[in-house]
Amino acid sequence: RLRKLIGNEVTLKVTLGEADAQKYFKKNRDKIDEQFQTLVQSLRPPAPPKQQVKPEIPTHQELLVGGRVRLRQITLKIPAGASRKRRAAIVAKANRIYQETITGRDFSRLAKRYSQDPLATSGGDLGFMRYRDLRPSVQKIVQRMKVGDITPPLKTPSAVFIFYLAEAKGRKVKRIRIPERVRKQLEKKWKQTFEKRVAQGRKETGNRAGAKPQLPNNNEPVSKQVNSKKNPGKNLGILTPEEEKAYEKVRAKVYAILKTKRSRDRMKEWIKELKKNSIIEVKI
Repeated sequence: RLRKLIGNEVTLKVTLGEADAQKYFKKNRDKIDEQFQTLVQSLRPPAPPKQQVKPEIPTHQELLVGGRVRLRQITLKIPAGASRKRRAAIVAKANRIYQETITGRDFSRLAKRYSQDPLATSGGDLGFMRYRDLRPSVQKIVQRMKVGDITPPLKTPSAVFIFYLAEAKGRKVKRIRIPERVRKQLEKKWKQTFEKRVAQGRKETGNRAGAKPQLPNNNEPVSKQVNSKKNPGKNLGILTPEEEKAYEKVRAKVYAILKTKRSRDRMKEWIKELKKNSIIEVKI
């Protein structure tokens, strides 16, 4: 979908003719080879890291305990004796609601709409509660939350819950040591991710090695399309006879350089348009 969108908004809107290429050559004749090499290098993926740099696995974690907290909740009930399929459907619905909450939808409105407990009418508001009065299972959840945090769906035998920490007062930071076995698990997971990333980098490097830039409006390699006898350079009166001979030798490179420049300019222009008309952050 992204390739198709970029194709419609960038590739198809980049126009390039023989006159453009000849004018560019006349102005940048002595820089064509250098610019083409820079272009080729930019199309190659970065080499995977040669050295494995170990991450700093933390020795302690910080928990927020004590004080008072104000939670809101969304409850989806699981009927007694519900089939496995029915339970899975409820969990799937909870996941969809959770996606709505983390994309900026008002939690209290979602609670009024979806929650299946008496607090739904008040937006799932549990009011201020003392931390020490919370059930131990809820304490473990709350002590890892900051104001504004939302938990993923939490499944129990009778319901699925989503919690939102609306306010907190008088809490204190408590540092606890992370068990060595947990730290080793984190390090092992990081190592697996690192090795997977390196393998993927090598695969992409192999697939893209020697890839040639493409002509506008065509999927054939530049060298094949531009140097074809059916597509010779035209005498447009822009170049002198001596310049024409030199131009024919690097014509494919000129097309590739100029197309890339114009595509990048169009991409920036398109991103700028998106930023003006979008409520979400857009990055290149």
